Amino acid sequence: MSKQEFYDSVAKELEQESIDRGLWTKAFAEADGDRGRARALYIRLRVDQLERDALAHKPESRRRLTNTDIILLTIAIAALIIMLAAKMSH
Repeated sequence: MSKQEFYDSVAKELEQESIDRGLWTKAFAEADGDRGRARALYIRLRVDQLERDALAHKPESRRRLTNTDIILLTIAIAALIIMLAAKMSH
């Protein structure tokens, strides 16, 4: 999704009065009760939130472990266990 699409989405939310109440309250407080400033801040905060959410759900942003990764981790853990056992037996 492009940045413009996130802004469009927030504009629709505002038109439908379907806002994130907690985020609006934060924006209102940070704007010292100024509704115009709060609205502008809310828009920026909400777009940032949507971008973060989209990035977190991108498949390439999450790396899956391969079988090789799992084998290497298993070997490393086994080596640590052996080292700790040897150290404790002395």
